[in-house]
Amino acid sequence: KMINNNIRVPKTVKIISKEHYRKILEIGFPLIAKFDFMHLGKGVFLIEDEEELRSFIEHNEDRLNHIIFQEYIPYEKDIRVINIGKPIGGMERVNPNSFKANIAQGGYGKPYKIDEEIEEIAKKLSEIFNIEIFAFDIIIKNNVKYVIDLHIIFRFEGFEKYTGINVARKILEYLNEVHSKS
Repeated sequence: KMINNNIRVPKTVKIISKEHYRKILEIGFPLIAKFDFMHLGKGVFLIEDEEELRSFIEHNEDRLNHIIFQEYIPYEKDIRVINIGKPIGGMERVNPNSFKANIAQGGYGKPYKIDEEIEEIAKKLSEIFNIEIFAFDIIIKNNVKYVIDLHIIFRFEGFEKYTGINVARKILEYLNEVHSKS
């Protein structure tokens, strides 16, 4: 759905059994494996080659239907955006010691100014998935923005710490505004 709406995403593959692992090879190496039920960067792995991929699949064969395989794009910036009816702010996430920029994985943040392209991405995501309150992560490489994650359940302590934006208050204000219109 995102690609059909001109939202860039890394090449992504999902398989349900190890017999289909050849589909993953089409992505190329290195690649990312993400468990769809884990948060805070805990279930994200960088896989360098086919041997690592085979081992990963063997060790996780019973959970393959919960793993997303994604093209690894060495990014220049990793941005978390929180949308409450519209984007309320952005935070660049930085972790010089890992490919994972998550605050929970030892990264830190700094405010990031939302531009028109990110506003348009947020609007499209809201329309495509019929959601108004969500977070999404973007990586930027050579000024090209790729959506790598979309969250309808998200933590925001780090976002508040580094941006100074009170997310819970913004959610309550938005819900109060929407309720008063109905």
